[in-house]
Amino acid sequence: RRVAKLSSSMMGIAIHPRIKEVGLRMATMETAGANARVVSVLAAFADVIVDYAPPPQTALYRNLASHLSAQINFLVYQRPMSTGLGNAIRWLKSQILDISADMNDDEAKRRLVTMIGDYVKERITAAGDVIAELGAEKIQDGDVILTYGNSSTVQRLLIAARDMGRRFRVIIVDSRPHNDGRKLVRKLVAAGFSDLDTAGFSAPDAAGFPAHGAPGKGRGRNGQHGGVAYAPITALSFLMREASKVFLGAEAFFANGAMLSRAGTAMVALSAHSFHVPVIVACETYKFSEKIQLDAVVSNELGVPDALMYKTGVADAEPVGPNCSPSLAEMEYSAYARDRYSARPRWNNRGSLASDSAADAAAAAAAVSGGKRGKGGKPAAAVAMSDEAKALARLNIRCPLSDWRSTHNLRLMNLTQDITPPEFVSVVLTEVGMIPTTSIPVVLREYQDQL
Repeated sequence: RRVAKLSSSMMGIAIHPRIKEVGLRMATMETAGANARVVSVLAAFADVIVDYAPPPQTALYRNLASHLSAQINFLVYQRPMSTGLGNAIRWLKSQILDISADMNDDEAKRRLVTMIGDYVKERITAAGDVIAELGAEKIQDGDVILTYGNSSTVQRLLIAARDMGRRFRVIIVDSRPHNDGRKLVRKLVAAGFSDLDTAGFSAPDAAGFPAHGAPGKGRGRNGQHGGVAYAPITALSFLMREASKVFLGAEAFFANGAMLSRAGTAMVALSAHSFHVPVIVACETYKFSEKIQLDAVVSNELGVPDALMYKTGVADAEPVGPNCSPSLAEMEYSAYARDRYSARPRWNNRGSLASDSAADAAAAAAAVSGGKRGKGGKPAAAVAMSDEAKALARLNIRCPLSDWRSTHNLRLMNLTQDITPPEFVSVVLTEVGMIPTTSIPVVLREYQDQL
């Protein structure tokens, strides 16, 4: 997607501090979910409307839309606009144009702020409650629910099913670079889901995962004891044999029934379709779009390319492994090391730093020092460097992409979204009921005024 450029008429408009805060939070992926982005942006727009003072001798509705356009352009600079956010902004602009010319500015501001609050309550909060109730009814005792990534709507659905007394197990499949599924693990464990309760697995192995084909433990029959399992997407085919239902979140649905979601969702839906596992998608109707998209190549969001490589120096992180913590609730769910010297590439498909030989350490130190030799023929830097510095030098040698920008014609492409064909989706849970993907154009037509 191309980033929109500020027009000359908007260059002199100041960006509201709340807009700057929300935009930077979205740019740093602190606010990442589709619903979270819409709620935060609409709340920021409410503050902008309250603080806005139109020029003298002009009406509010004549200038407020252009003032908001500059704020919107700033947000698009930080991160491309999602389908749901675009629909919400178009709705807000239509409400601004409907303001009566006889209404004073203070009354118009109060009306707009109230309508923004009602939009969030009806289209996101209340819609999520209805979807959670519908989805919870689809979960039965003994089910094994597989989900991908971190969807706030799926999270509410799973917690609602647990509050109804349903006994089931959850498998969370995740992938790099963001590993959003670890946030969902934290939330489910905090909500009272069992912490890797292997009593509910069929013949658990050393890693805590069920062995397929155990006697008397067929698909969907081994989730009675609950529990949460977390696995990378590389284990998808193995775990799908144990799943009885797949619940997914969506960023948008197009008029042709195609689903836009986080990269990797189409792979999960394809695997479920191959194993004849129903795929249930939870999506609010404000994310429906009249556009048609057939693939994820024509239009996609490009993430930060450096996120694709193993990096050090990122705070609040720790690799996940069986020796990291005895409890799932106490683990740190991030792909990066806590500091630049504690990296453990053995959890990232690379050799262990601890198992490196002395020759490898000397070679790493020689590469860093430019090959200078000291007393006894050893590299001069090998004596002076600390163990932590040697570990960092070995890590830089083992990661060929650490200096990828200096390689000619090498580009890293971090596609953040993909398209799931409609035939891979069994049913869509919305606030207007459970519908097939073929009914999305009907919803767009019948609820055109609200969408």
